[in-house]
Amino acid sequence: MTEKQLETCKGKNIRITVRQIMKMLHPDPPNDFKFAEVDRDHVAAVRAYARLVHPREEKLYTDGDLNHAMGNLFAVKTHKQNLKLSNTE
Repeated sequence: MTEKQLETCKGKNIRITVRQIMKMLHPDPPNDFKFAEVDRDHVAAVRAYARLVHPREEKLYTDGDLNHAMGNLFAVKTHKQNLKLSNTE
């Protein structure tokens, strides 16, 4: 990602920022894609960048909190897909 792309991902808070970056890195993941499949180095880099651009929130959220925020991006898509499948049955 370029610096300009990263700048567009900065949200109001650190959790929004990590989700936005993940969304840019994985714009259309497969329906069964899991957060566990994301490269751990990328996850660590996303957390580090978010902490740099949100210095006041750096100590407020653990790695686990930020991982949870990033994982929600994929969980929501899976959940929506499951709802569509259950509604068509």
